[in-house]
Amino acid sequence: MGIGSTDGVPIPEFDGRGAQTGFKRDEEGAVITTRLEEATLRQIAQRTGGQLFRSTPEASELTALIDEIAALGGREIDAREVTQFEEQFQIFLGAAILLLFLEGLWSDRRQTTRAWRGRFS
Repeated sequence: MGIGSTDGVPIPEFDGRGAQTGFKRDEEGAVITTRLEEATLRQIAQRTGGQLFRSTPEASELTALIDEIAALGGREIDAREVTQFEEQFQIFLGAAILLLFLEGLWSDRRQTTRAWRGRFS
């Protein structure tokens, strides 16, 4: 897909909202222009068995491009199956924290006095 002008046009810059703020400039402050190298793109398309579609303001080439892609017929190049497990450790973590909290409330004094009572008498 060839996008741009063969004469050369400045490269626009946009802000975060998408509004044009000006044009890209080099270190010296000169406006940077870009030019469509249609001959080079044609050579690449011929060598790879592809086609070159030139972008126009009417966007009529998009329908031709879509038709060309649809005519090729779809085939799957690479398929990958990914299994994503849902982590459920939170239930066990919550239960463990609750048991640790309850253990802190449990008094060990009564148990130790029974264990030592009567051993030395």
